Amino acid sequence: MLRAVIIDDERNAVTAIEIAIKEYCPEVEIIGTAFSAKDGIKEIQNKNPDLVFVDIEMPQMTGLEMIEHFENRKFEVIFVTAYNQFAIKAFKVNAADYLLKPINILELINAVSRISLRIEKQNVSQVQVEKLKAALGGKLTLPTANGSEYINIKDIIRIEADGSYSKVYTIGNKMRLVCKNLKALVNSLEGESFFRCHNSHLINVEYIKKYSPAKDKGNIEMTDDSNIPVSRSVKFELAELIKRYAR
Repeated sequence: MLRAVIIDDERNAVTAIEIAIKEYCPEVEIIGTAFSAKDGIKEIQNKNPDLVFVDIEMPQMTGLEMIEHFENRKFEVIFVTAYNQFAIKAFKVNAADYLLKPINILELINAVSRISLRIEKQNVSQVQVEKLKAALGGKLTLPTANGSEYINIKDIIRIEADGSYSKVYTIGNKMRLVCKNLKALVNSLEGESFFRCHNSHLINVEYIKKYSPAKDKGNIEMTDDSNIPVSRSVKFELAELIKRYAR
């Protein structure tokens, strides 16, 4: 069901659109009307419609100006007007359709059907995206020479910079060379149990085996028996982090 708002300064025009929609477009629910562009803006903001029918020639503010008020709009627009000279301007603001008064019922039905189908496809795509996110939850996408690989974040022991590439070490003594620099991976793993202990090293603190702080720098031994240097600038922060994760 498409939730629609009708905006026109002529009350008879609003009534005519309402009657046509109720009789010929059962997939549309009219949730609001307004008789000026200013009130139309408020109605759209309050009702959050899927579709807006709007006149172009209105006093104080035109329908075109009203639509331009919404920079990142999420609703479709059908202009309904007695003038055909605004068609080009209407499509420049990405209007879904442009209908002339008096409304041709077949044109109205076709316009609404196209919008309904497009929104339905968008909703299906969004559902698919959400399902994919859920399926890949807790995984990291690693771009490789042959495509992409998805690995469990919890299985990553450490990551080492290798120029514009990175070496990702996971449990089972596996190493993957991926087409992503360390900074990008740091951003991707923000909020996870990882710490950048050195310009060239990102470690999962869950796999720290031993930490040996030194006067200037320091060294970490990981569960895969690798020895990772610790920069002097972060060694105190690392010590606090280890305390937090220590059992």
